[in-house]
Amino acid sequence: MKHSKERAKYWYGAKMTIEPTPKGVRVVETSTDPQVVALIQAHADVVTAFLEHGHVEIRKIHPVPEP
Repeated sequence: MKHSKERAKYWYGAKMTIEPTPKGVRVVETSTDPQVVALIQAHADVVTAFLEHGHVEIRKIHPVPEP
């Protein structure tokens, strides 16, 4: 799966909740579809890398799980 539009069709199976916290918000994404879970986990890895390394991560190509 190479293109973001291809990946987007799987996100219908995700449930997202946003909870306020004292320092901002907590976003929780869940799914019962194993492919969607893999996408959620891959996205979490990218978000973590962005928080650790800053904007340099935006320019990188990050791996996406195959269907």
